[in-house]
Amino acid sequence: MRRFCTDALPALIALAGALGAVAPAAALDYDAAMKESQAAIGRTVADYALTDSDGRRVRFTEFRGKPLLVSFVYTGCSQVCPTTTTFLDQAVRQSAVALGANAFNVVTVGFNLPFDNPAAMRQFAKQRGIDRANWRFLSPDAGVAQEMTNAFGFAH
Repeated sequence: MRRFCTDALPALIALAGALGAVAPAAALDYDAAMKESQAAIGRTVADYALTDSDGRRVRFTEFRGKPLLVSFVYTGCSQVCPTTTTFLDQAVRQSAVALGANAFNVVTVGFNLPFDNPAAMRQFAKQRGIDRANWRFLSPDAGVAQEMTNAFGFAH
């Protein structure tokens, strides 16, 4: 079980990036999406400042020192984002059992500004029953949202 969960974190990061890179079926280039998302794994990213679902400012440097799984959502999405987040929640639960709940952190970032504000992110987490100390739901500042998604290999 430990081997599966250790291997699962990079795969989940790739999955989150690949799902974010999905475009209309005719425009989907699966190989390019996978290449871009895989290239982001292990990349050091800038110290972005975001706002958590309780309105507190959070900096990315606060998450250094442990593996960090980052997912991007559009809170108004009714299919892919909720489904992906539910699947991610199951994987996070399994990983926490195998590795320990404090062995890694998870952040879900809303990228549809101004709609994915702290209140919307809080509601999105609540609707999925996610309330973990190591999982934060964050809203980026409007000026960095696109730069941030690009840095993580997330295309939308």
